[in-house]
Amino acid sequence: MAPKMPTTPAPETPTAAQKLAAMRPAPIPTAPVRRTLSLPSAPSAEIPPFTDSAEVNAWVRAVITGPSFAGKTLTSLLMAMGILRAMGKSETGTIALIDTEHRLALYYKKRFRFQHCDLADTRVSQYIGAIKNAAAVPFDVLIIDSISHAWYAILDAVEQTTNRSTSKNGFAAWGETGTPMQREFIDAILSYPGHIVATMRSKIQWEIETNERGKKVPVKIGLAPVQRVDVGYEFPIQITMNAEHVGKVESKIGKFESVEINEPGEDLGAALVEFLNESAE
Repeated sequence: MAPKMPTTPAPETPTAAQKLAAMRPAPIPTAPVRRTLSLPSAPSAEIPPFTDSAEVNAWVRAVITGPSFAGKTLTSLLMAMGILRAMGKSETGTIALIDTEHRLALYYKKRFRFQHCDLADTRVSQYIGAIKNAAAVPFDVLIIDSISHAWYAILDAVEQTTNRSTSKNGFAAWGETGTPMQREFIDAILSYPGHIVATMRSKIQWEIETNERGKKVPVKIGLAPVQRVDVGYEFPIQITMNAEHVGKVESKIGKFESVEINEPGEDLGAALVEFLNESAE
């Protein structure tokens, strides 16, 4: 009986994917791409140039906090006069004051000359508009008395956003409305091309303290500023006034760190400008 010859298996039919792959051309090997950093051949006109710090004057950015009758408005005007004195502009310098305290600053018009803005509408947009109007001049010193009313307006705007939303989520309303408004407000203040002195109200609290005769007496103090809790970080110079007109000065500028001054005013304003504009030896 003849042996059986081995049978060759039938070739498999290629799939559609295999046919498509066979039709594609083989990739052409290429050299690796070397990426290089393209630097501008000339300085960009859109970016401010670097300037020797000795040739640029620094601006005061101060905020005064305190309860009612602590003397915030008067202190801000006195500081402004001191700033002008240090600038050598006691007679020719200019002061502008944005007044949200029902024209309270006009009580001092016999003692000080300044340009007054009666900001009855204290929405943030109105504040920013007044600041921009002052910047267009610009005035040497801008006083904002006070920035607490902007905080009231922001709280109202957040509440309205919360009530309009279907979720009634106040946290989301802060992200949508409150924080952007506060950031825009603070940016407008800090971008002002001149010296800034702002004031803030304080929440009032009575505390019982022991006086020099050992007697327990109620004392009115400022508990916290009526503004966002972290607003103090935006101002390098902070002055906290009490009802006895004593100001505790705290700063980030290397001078007046935790110093108490009785009735701070013109001399403080002048000293700040002189210190800020001292050149390195």
